[in-house]
Amino acid sequence: MAPAGSFWSRKAGDAGGSDTGLSIYREPGLQSWSWASQRPCRPDLRTILTATGMTKHRGLVVFLSGLLVVLLGYSLLPRAWQFHERRVGSRGIVWVTHTKQGIPGDPINITLQGSQTEVACLFHRAGWLPASGITARSSMKIVDSVAFHRPDPSAPVSALYFEGRREDFAFEKEVGNSAKERHHVRLWRSGAASDTNDRTIWFASASFDRAAGVNHYTFRATHHIDPNLDAERDFLSNALVATGRTGQPTKVPGIGATQSGHNGGGDRYFTDGKITVLPLKLGC
Repeated sequence: MAPAGSFWSRKAGDAGGSDTGLSIYREPGLQSWSWASQRPCRPDLRTILTATGMTKHRGLVVFLSGLLVVLLGYSLLPRAWQFHERRVGSRGIVWVTHTKQGIPGDPINITLQGSQTEVACLFHRAGWLPASGITARSSMKIVDSVAFHRPDPSAPVSALYFEGRREDFAFEKEVGNSAKERHHVRLWRSGAASDTNDRTIWFASASFDRAAGVNHYTFRATHHIDPNLDAERDFLSNALVATGRTGQPTKVPGIGATQSGHNGGGDRYFTDGKITVLPLKLGC
C-alpha cells in the first residue's frame, strides 16, 4: 500500500483503461482513498505542510520567518547598501542626505539663517511642533497612532545624516488624526555664521509623509513620502513667511533638476533642485 499523504495517477497506457486525468489521494492517518482531478487541481499549501509534518512545528516556522525578516532588514541588507555606497562613492552629490547605512535620502531644499532660539520660535509661531526623540515609548506611541488613528503630533522621525552628522532637530505638523500623514522637516546646523549675531546657517530637508509602510530596501517600518518635494518646500516656506518673522525668500541652486530620484526608503521623488533661502528677523 502506498504511504499516507501520497498520490497515484491513472495515465494513458495503464492496464485496464485510458487516460482519465484523475488521481487518487490518501489523507495521512486514513485508510481510504479519494478521487481528485489531477489536471485542474494541485495540493494546496496546507495539504503540503500537513503531508510533510511542518504543521507540527508551526511556532518554529513563525519564529524562523520573523528572525529572517529581522536579519534582512536590520543587518544583511543595510550592510549590503553600505558596501554598495562605498564602491560607487558620493558621485559629487553634496545636497543629499543619507541614511545611517549610506543610502541616499531626501535632498536639502531649504536654508534658514538665524539663531537656534529664533528657529525654534519661528516654527512655534507657524504651528509646527518639535519631533520627539526615538525611544521605546515614542516608537510604541507612533505605532499606536498609525494603527488606531490616534493623534501623535510630535511623533519621532527617522534619522538622516548630512555631511556625516545626524539632524540636530526636526519639526512636524500632523495632518488628520494620526501620524500616518504629516509635514516634517529635519535641520542641520552648518557650523558657519551668516553674520556677527550668532545667526547660524541651517540646512533643512522638508518632505510630506503620505502613508506608513515598509522600506523598499531594508523592509523596516517607515513612512512613504509624497514625490513632489517642491510642493512641500513651498508649503513650509509660505507657512514660515506668514508668521511675519522672516525676510523675503530667494532660491539658489541645490541638487539640480531631478525627475526620478529615490530616497532612503526607496520612494521616488521629483524636484526642480532648488533651495529656498529664508533669513530670519532678529528676536523672537
